[in-house]
Amino acid sequence: MGANVPKVDFEKAKALYTLVGQANDQHLIQSCHDLSDGGLAVALAECTFGYDCGATVELPENGLSLPVQLFSESHSRFLTTVAPEDVVAFEQLLGSRAARLGTVTKEPRLVVRHGSREVISADSDVLRSIWTNGPVNQLLGVGDVANVSHSTSL
Repeated sequence: MGANVPKVDFEKAKALYTLVGQANDQHLIQSCHDLSDGGLAVALAECTFGYDCGATVELPENGLSLPVQLFSESHSRFLTTVAPEDVVAFEQLLGSRAARLGTVTKEPRLVVRHGSREVISADSDVLRSIWTNGPVNQLLGVGDVANVSHSTSL
């Protein structure tokens, strides 16, 4: 992770963007977030901010290390939410380019499991505070330091 910058396969990337655009045109996508800054872990957290919802996610045991699965910023990857009634149509359209990772929950909490281990379990407001008051925002003078306990397991 970090040592080998992936090369963009423009044909594959274009094909994926076209499929995502078609899914959006068919109103199959409720939300969509890229996995650039911070990878999947940050995208999952950001998707819970301000919406009074959370997510439960199960990462596959696919040979990739946990840090790579959570924080890889590889190109041409998206985190999408799809309504339950649209899952079959979405998965048929995207085929092997889509992998179901979890569900949106009513509780504003992010829970990520890998195998039998819970690797992230945090309230959305705590994640938002950590994100807002992170080192980049502190350097830029952006954000509002909140008095939120960061004792939640991450």
